[in-house]
Amino acid sequence: ADSFSALQVPSSVAPPAWFLRSSGEVSTSTPAPSVVRAKRQRCACTAASTEACSSTVVSLEEWFPSSSPDTLKKAKKLTAALVRSTSWQELQEKLQQHHSTVNPIHICAALSCLPRLVSPQQVDPDDRFEFLNFYSTLLEAVEQHLPSLRARELSNVLCAAAKLGVYPGSGWLSRVVDAAETRLWEHSGQDCGSTLWALARFSFHPNPDCMEAFLEQSERQLGSMDAQALANLLWGLARLDYRPRIAWLESAASAVLLNLPTLTAQGHANILWAYSRFGYCPPAAWQHAFWKSVHASMLSGAFSAQELSSLLFAAGKLPGSQPQPLAVEAAMQLLSGQVEQLDFAGSANLAWGLAMAGHTPARPLMSAWYRHTKRLMQQSIEPGSQPLEGKLLGNALYAVCRLQRQCPTLPVPPGWLTAAASASVLCLDTMDSQALAVVGMSFAKLQHKVDALWKQAYADATYAHVSSMNPSEMSIVACSMVRLRVQPNQEWLLMFANRMRATLHVFKPKEAANALLALVKLDRTLTAAHKAQAVAVARAAAAAPGRSLRQSGDHASPRTSQGTAPGSVQEVLRLLGAEVQQQWSVLPAEKLTRMDIHILRHALHLTQQDASWLEAAAAAAAAVSSIPAQIPAQPDAATEAAQH
Repeated sequence: ADSFSALQVPSSVAPPAWFLRSSGEVSTSTPAPSVVRAKRQRCACTAASTEACSSTVVSLEEWFPSSSPDTLKKAKKLTAALVRSTSWQELQEKLQQHHSTVNPIHICAALSCLPRLVSPQQVDPDDRFEFLNFYSTLLEAVEQHLPSLRARELSNVLCAAAKLGVYPGSGWLSRVVDAAETRLWEHSGQDCGSTLWALARFSFHPNPDCMEAFLEQSERQLGSMDAQALANLLWGLARLDYRPRIAWLESAASAVLLNLPTLTAQGHANILWAYSRFGYCPPAAWQHAFWKSVHASMLSGAFSAQELSSLLFAAGKLPGSQPQPLAVEAAMQLLSGQVEQLDFAGSANLAWGLAMAGHTPARPLMSAWYRHTKRLMQQSIEPGSQPLEGKLLGNALYAVCRLQRQCPTLPVPPGWLTAAASASVLCLDTMDSQALAVVGMSFAKLQHKVDALWKQAYADATYAHVSSMNPSEMSIVACSMVRLRVQPNQEWLLMFANRMRATLHVFKPKEAANALLALVKLDRTLTAAHKAQAVAVARAAAAAPGRSLRQSGDHASPRTSQGTAPGSVQEVLRLLGAEVQQQWSVLPAEKLTRMDIHILRHALHLTQQDASWLEAAAAAAAAVSSIPAQIPAQPDAATEAAQH
């Protein structure tokens, strides 16, 4: 759905009568009721997804304790009529017709019904303004009554806005969260889960004190939460990047075990994904029971292809994950005939999860996966199509690399890498530094020969992100450019080398050695290319004396080598080599591996630095490699725990 920074009723449009009525501007014919505690009904959530359940209040006795039975009957009748609405226009019309009796509960009920009645993408363009006006008026009406709304109503209106998918504005969200915090003591487990789920859908981060208060309240309710509330709560915390304490996570894991029989397929995937975001690995007994429940749900046909993909992706991300082989085999067997149902995100997550978990997929599954993803990548480059997300494409390429290493007998089909390269050209400029490193490394390891257009786009994209790269990404990007024969220009090399000099203190020996050696090779290739071009230009000028040297030069990308001359790159690399030598020569010899020493020796030699100090390190590395590892046959409990 479209996002709007703030939705307000246009000043030229007068608010409807029911809004004035509910905002306190009451007609003289009907006295304003005293608003007291509302009795709320809890509804059972049977949805297969993690959508939060918005229960509609249909019991109003405690809102009007002094009212006559006839008044209560009319209020109930209006609430039931609102719930039975079949369109948002009908809902709006009913509120207008009964404007004299509309109360805060009716406003909350109407807002809760709205996501069921309309999808913002499907609103007719001619009705779009009227719909947004109606929605924003409901939001303002809710805000007018925040002090009188209880926890369930507050969580319901948040969930309704999140389900609708139209951003209500950070100010509105802040005020609703503040009101919820003042009534935190009455939040049930379902209310806590629904509130955090809705805030996560909007990526709205409350302040840390508020989050901690919600966490403490939810901890008191963990024992009474149902499966859906637990899944909503864990998913919301993970999406908001808030990691609970270990004791809280352990209590939540125990509560999940009690609710496994009623946990939905999407709930299984969301809980496992949340634990992977927290970096928390549940005990082996918990994982055994969890995957046993997953296997039973698979056999009953509860999992869709998208849910299976999400589950395997979460299993790949979870540290120390121990999925049951039977469950994984059942998942792959089910997916073999359902791969075509996945979008590209689900396809990338599926391959990534299998690769990271070390599972070797069956040939029918991978064959279907390659065909499906190739078709999706080809469709993304057609005119008018939406380019693929760079991170997802990087995940798919990285997964293919790992699967090739795990099972070389499953070759990449012809044309798949070409389609991946063509699709990546359109999204290289939208990738972050990590995705750029992954894509370059994947094509290099898969030994794919990229074309000149891809090389130029990759050089431009990496140049824009050099200042944000970490040491690992810098090392991978530089090495990938050497292997892919991507030739950057002098400006690129200078920026990269200076960035490396500025962050050399956080480089590992292997990263520094690889990056330095790659930079030297790139510079030498640039020098040779420039000399060859200079000779060609001179010959062309001699053959056509009337043509100037400037006219005979090629017009090229500012990030590629054509038309550039080497300047002070060699000097910067010599300084970088000296700094590398100074930093790593004081390390203990046993800190360097044999591969580190070999690469460092080569890089220092090419930058005209003294590498004699590496001889002692090489001798120490050789001595260490000749000593067999001593592993006790039966380690004690402390040793076993440390190894785990």
